[in-house]
Amino acid sequence: MVDTSKRDTENVPLAEDIDAYFEREVIPYNPHAWVDKSKTKVGYEIPFTRTFYEYKKIEPSGVIAASP
Repeated sequence: MVDTSKRDTENVPLAEDIDAYFEREVIPYNPHAWVDKSKTKVGYEIPFTRTFYEYKKIEPSGVIAASP
């Protein structure tokens, strides 16, 4: 019997084989785990802030407080 309240997810690197990753990273910690292939999907993360952020120095608080 499957307890769906214990369902979990893993983010597997795109270049990695799912089965190899599962055997190496999941099974040692949870030998009863399994992959539901009907629920696997490919997704991408594009971290715009981390990639394109440019720090802009702000004025000191004294200058900001003194401005009209």
